[in-house]
Amino acid sequence: MVAGTIALDLCPRFPDEACRRDELLAEGKTIYIEGIDLTLGGLVANTGLAMHRLGCDVVLTSKVGGDPLGEVVSALLKQTDVPYKLASIPDERTSATIVTVPKGSDRIFWHQRGASQKYSFAALEREVLEQSDLFHFGYPTGMRCMYADGGENLCALYRGVKELGLTTSLDLSLPGLTSESGQADWKGILGRTLPYVDIFLPSMEETLFLLRKDSYLKILEHAGNGDAIDYISLDILRELGDEVLELGVKVFGLKLGKKGMYLRTAGAEAFRSFGALKDGITEEWWDREILEPPFRVTRICSTNGAGDTAIAGFLTGVLEGVCPEQSLHLASGAAACRIESPQGAEGICGKQSVLERVESGWEKQKIEGLETEYWKWDKNRRAYFSVKDALIRE
Repeated sequence: MVAGTIALDLCPRFPDEACRRDELLAEGKTIYIEGIDLTLGGLVANTGLAMHRLGCDVVLTSKVGGDPLGEVVSALLKQTDVPYKLASIPDERTSATIVTVPKGSDRIFWHQRGASQKYSFAALEREVLEQSDLFHFGYPTGMRCMYADGGENLCALYRGVKELGLTTSLDLSLPGLTSESGQADWKGILGRTLPYVDIFLPSMEETLFLLRKDSYLKILEHAGNGDAIDYISLDILRELGDEVLELGVKVFGLKLGKKGMYLRTAGAEAFRSFGALKDGITEEWWDREILEPPFRVTRICSTNGAGDTAIAGFLTGVLEGVCPEQSLHLASGAAACRIESPQGAEGICGKQSVLERVESGWEKQKIEGLETEYWKWDKNRRAYFSVKDALIRE
């Protein structure tokens, strides 16, 4: 079950000569575009549909408002063959995002909150929950109902799902620096919630903002207009992993953008409470620390939804009961397929096709700034393993 934010993404297609950041925001100027794509966005669509394309048995659950945008979201969902439960809230607006990609810059989002960002455990589809093994939810960082009360609602949601016996998974989004969400006590909120979260899959920037805000603000100041991930030392990975696992998470997957994905897992004892999927978790998952470099893409069409797609690949691996290394390959491979495809999510192929491309020798990108004494490259498994990884220790 994939639940949480679903949105209508409105994506203008700019010609190359008119897509610089300074031109897009110039006052009094008309910019002629090549078209506007209407696509489903948000975690429910990005991760849920990608999991479906990879071969998972998935059901999408969310909410729309009683406005025309809600009708568009419903119509787009009907065009897929994915089971879904979509509640319509007449007095609410539908969540929607205008997505722009200025030349030479990361994406810019103008987002309207709406019906899909109002949740509680009581509002979840109980019938769907009872038929599911895995519950994946996001993004509470964009939902006022999940932080305005100090995280009590979010904690109650995850506690309720765990009590039903499911394996739980959580993804986040990056709050605006000056937003109400950005001022919330996220360290306290996550401290109360993560004991009920089995799989935690945020990005590096999200994690630093929510757990180490002062440090993150210094990084942003140093980065200026540059990409923050270029100014974050990967030496902090072990420290963040320790902190998150101590809060009760069993599987910590940290998205690093162009630097790949970091995986840290708990020991055998912690996995006893992993929920419905625990029988598929073998000793290969205990006490692991792996850094998965990204696969090289043939072209960059769009990075929109790439992080959510990486999560889809990783969760597919967990559901299928494969080893951590293959789960990471699925994460990185699925994300690369989406980035290089002009069809977006439709460019994601099945799990077996992704793994076949991996096994055929798909080239990986080099990760700069790794401490070579701590991280060891394994050319057969095609990933970095820390000296404290259970596989290396043996």
